[in-house]
Amino acid sequence: MPPPIEHSSPAPVRVLDVHSPADLESVLAAVVPTTPRPVLVLVGGASGLAPEVARRLLDCFRVRLCPLLERLGAVVVDGGTDAGVMKVIALARQQAAARFALLGVAARGTLADPAADERTEARPGQARPEPRHDALLRVPGDAWGDEIPWMNRVAGMLARDAPSVTLVAGGGGVTLLDVQASLGQGRAVLALAGSGGVADRLAAAALDARAPADLPFVPLLIHAVAADDGWAALEVCLGESLGGGVAADGAASAPVAPAGRNVC
Repeated sequence: MPPPIEHSSPAPVRVLDVHSPADLESVLAAVVPTTPRPVLVLVGGASGLAPEVARRLLDCFRVRLCPLLERLGAVVVDGGTDAGVMKVIALARQQAAARFALLGVAARGTLADPAADERTEARPGQARPEPRHDALLRVPGDAWGDEIPWMNRVAGMLARDAPSVTLVAGGGGVTLLDVQASLGQGRAVLALAGSGGVADRLAAAALDARAPADLPFVPLLIHAVAADDGWAALEVCLGESLGGGVAADGAASAPVAPAGRNVC
């Protein structure tokens, strides 16, 4: 059985304010080495993620995803709040004793005060920062989804000529916007089948190559990861997508061709 989802945290996350795109280069240089490296953009369910799905994801991320990201010297970029997939990846990294970079990007108006006591309830429409992230970039915006262009900028600046992939687990309307933005950037999207929400819709579309009415489907960019054995294929599927990039020491790694299929 996977370890339980924890609910307490040791200290507030480091919050860095970004006021314009011109700020990003210096802000990122303060928290992440500037060498190009593979980037995983993680999107999906937040407060609506089912507890049982969260536990399964925690097990998968700890055993399969975190060791892969560590080997690749990758960076993970997500929404940075203390809920759903963002909390799961932070806990999994901690439990796996991994050290790959984990950065959150959140719109200023959606964040509760990072210094507030954890017993203080966040205001409606706001969420607490996830404390185990290396840093949280607080970007302009008042609504959920305003952070999406900034996440894409961050992912592009960190990866440069290294590969980047978007991983989707669960999710609702904002996640759909995340996926659309990733496809617009030409970024491959991996959807975890059986995790619910948008991820299940994408996985179903990958299986029969038909797009949901509200999603511009790009068959060569959207792949489903089967739920069999706790998403056992994730490591291979994601490794094929990210493994042809740049190693943690800056040396070019051997290119690995994309899978060329819609289901892993």
